[in-house]
Amino acid sequence: MKVGVADDLSLIAGLKQHDDYAVDELVNQYSKPLFVVILNYLKDPVDAEEVLQETFLKVVGKIGTLREESNLWPWMKRIAINNCIIWLRKHRRMREKELQLENALPEFNRHGYHKTL
Repeated sequence: MKVGVADDLSLIAGLKQHDDYAVDELVNQYSKPLFVVILNYLKDPVDAEEVLQETFLKVVGKIGTLREESNLWPWMKRIAINNCIIWLRKHRRMREKELQLENALPEFNRHGYHKTL
């Protein structure tokens, strides 16, 4: 992802000043490339949209921690990847719990009677 250094510097400055225009510009410039990165990890566009929103919220909330010598794109990409990993871990645990519950439920035959071993 190539964006001019001057563009990034002004964008970062605007974000640090909580400028709404800077937030809009951030979303306009980086939505598509971040979505591609996130979709590569999650494989589901609906889930990727959710993580993309979380990523932008985190980027805007943590922009003050970005070092001046750092570039915006790699920093945001790392946040997106970390959000994907967190999302995958959380949802894997949820799927495991669902599977465990299915295994614990009683089985019934086609007549509606409980199956016995």
